[in-house]
Amino acid sequence: MLALKRVTGLCMVMMMTCGMTYAQFSYSVNFSKNDIVFKKDRGYDVVEMKGCKNKADFQPGNPSLPAKSICLVIPQNTRSYSITIDAITTEPVEGEFEIIPQQPPIPIGASLVQFVEPNAETYSRDSFFPRENAGISYSGAYHGTSLVWISVFPIRYNPVQKKLELITHIDFTLNLQPHEFSLKKCATQKWVNDNSESLRRLVDNLQDVGRFMYVPEIIDNVEYTDRAAAEEYLTVSPNPANPITTIVYSIRNPSDVKLTIYSIVGQKVATLVDGPMSAGKHSVNFDGSRLASGVYLYRFESAGLNKTGKMLLLK
Repeated sequence: MLALKRVTGLCMVMMMTCGMTYAQFSYSVNFSKNDIVFKKDRGYDVVEMKGCKNKADFQPGNPSLPAKSICLVIPQNTRSYSITIDAITTEPVEGEFEIIPQQPPIPIGASLVQFVEPNAETYSRDSFFPRENAGISYSGAYHGTSLVWISVFPIRYNPVQKKLELITHIDFTLNLQPHEFSLKKCATQKWVNDNSESLRRLVDNLQDVGRFMYVPEIIDNVEYTDRAAAEEYLTVSPNPANPITTIVYSIRNPSDVKLTIYSIVGQKVATLVDGPMSAGKHSVNFDGSRLASGVYLYRFESAGLNKTGKMLLLK
């Protein structure tokens, strides 16, 4: 059985602090020992888990461990600024293990990356890694609907004792605060329906999509777009990518254009455009199939438009 998720519901606990209203959102996740998979690589033990990805956000050299990515729709015009672990249940994994260190992502076009040895400081600690059982990967909006991505770490590793520990159950609470996003003012009914379907494929708490999805004013029988009158713009769709997304941009005049993708720690992983481009609309695909899931940055540079933004890669 894959990692089982169940919503414990939105805690309509409202708090007043410095004149601002805050809310809390609770969630639970279960993991099964039957989902653990062990492999060998260069003499090290590789531990994986069904429904999880080994976390590339860990610093290279730290133990490579699986993470479960969870996407939740939360109340409109809020962002999650912190997470609180309410309760966890653990059980030991039998055996002794030499867990392989995390390796950096392989840049697109590269065939070989030098092996990173274990981080001496981390591997000499007589305590479980990672120290945090869950963390916020990204909190933002998808076409006006507030979303948050959580990374939950079902397995912890003590490198001195060479022991693994499975978290079989975890309860956590997201702490929310008000945040106003840039919103689409109106749209066709087809746009709203398509957006609803996209959200239902993306999020884990499906029962809350109808409650929290942002719905703009409906304009029937009109082909409406926020970009209709714009001359210079850039869009990334779909975002999150799984694993391919299309970046569309328009420039007013002929210009040298550079479009680069970076990891969240600033490592360049791809250059999609680098050279002169004609005026008008252009598009380029970004294929993240060789990269780890996570948040990436795009940097667009031209004579008239410069833009940096985030995109999420989910696989």
